[in-house]
Amino acid sequence: MPDDRTARQLIGYLLFAGAATLATFVVGLTGNAPFQRFFGTLPPLTTVAALAVLGGGALFWLAKNSWIARRPFPRPRLWPQIATVAALLAVPTILVDTAVPFARDINVAPPAGVLFYLAIAQVVEILFHLLPLVALLWIGSRLNPATAAPQRIYWIMAIVVASLEPGFQLMADQQADIPAWRNTYLVLHLFAFNLVQLALLRRDGFAATITFRLSYYLVWHILWGTFRLEMSFLPLA
Repeated sequence: MPDDRTARQLIGYLLFAGAATLATFVVGLTGNAPFQRFFGTLPPLTTVAALAVLGGGALFWLAKNSWIARRPFPRPRLWPQIATVAALLAVPTILVDTAVPFARDINVAPPAGVLFYLAIAQVVEILFHLLPLVALLWIGSRLNPATAAPQRIYWIMAIVVASLEPGFQLMADQQADIPAWRNTYLVLHLFAFNLVQLALLRRDGFAATITFRLSYYLVWHILWGTFRLEMSFLPLA
């Protein structure tokens, strides 16, 4: 059985996981098109629910073994700071988008987009953070357990994990004639973004790191995303 502190961490996780699963169900009532880009032919509701279970197991292992904070939510004064920093990080990406636009189909418009990004944020955190962290930390802690420093191991593995989403996004961006500087920006920006998230996960727990991503999504995908879909500079494909 998990101790009280680990159990409280899982409570915070389950609130977000439940919201993501419910959001996926609601989007599915009007069609699963937004998820097909990421899941292909996999059923979205089953996929999100299964990942939520796997993510819960991963989070339990990380918290139980003291790799991450066990608190369910960040301290109250940190909520506005987390949201503000994440929102500000979206600003340079918006500027890049106006100079060398990203593809039109990277955004899902509201109202479905609000629920979609709530769900996909959970999926991304599980696939790109929780599951890889468990695998790498389990291996790393056993390479030389007698002398290994836990904090050092965590940050070595965090650097590797922070590289996963930038790599995925770079491979997914199939636009032609993209200047090298935009790809360089995308990789460095997303690497820094993920590293900040992993720092929040270790210090303040899962709720802090997913709040950081959702705040970024609110500005980049929902607010700016709604506006950019109406702008003439966007490419058609």
